Amino acid sequence: MRSRANITHIFKMVLLYTALTIAALIVLFPFIWMMITAFKPPGTEFSSEILPSKPTLEHFRRVFTEFGFVRYFLNSTVVAVSAGVFATLFASLAAYAFAF
Repeated sequence: MRSRANITHIFKMVLLYTALTIAALIVLFPFIWMMITAFKPPGTEFSSEILPSKPTLEHFRRVFTEFGFVRYFLNSTVVAVSAGVFATLFASLAAYAFAF
């Protein structure tokens, strides 16, 4: 038979994992909703059905063809890579100065 301390430990772990699972679902819900909505046909984004009856890639096509996403993505990539390179360069120079 299990000791009282062991049963208490198991109860605490079950409670902890239940709370973590609920927290994970709360955090992930907006992302899951966003992905489901992305595949709904235009005009049915706010309909009462949860899963789309006729999934489509129309929203993704529009992003790449009508809104210049590729250009914006490349601009963001250039800025992010440049900032990373400069930060690494200046941090290494500062580290060298602090070392001596």
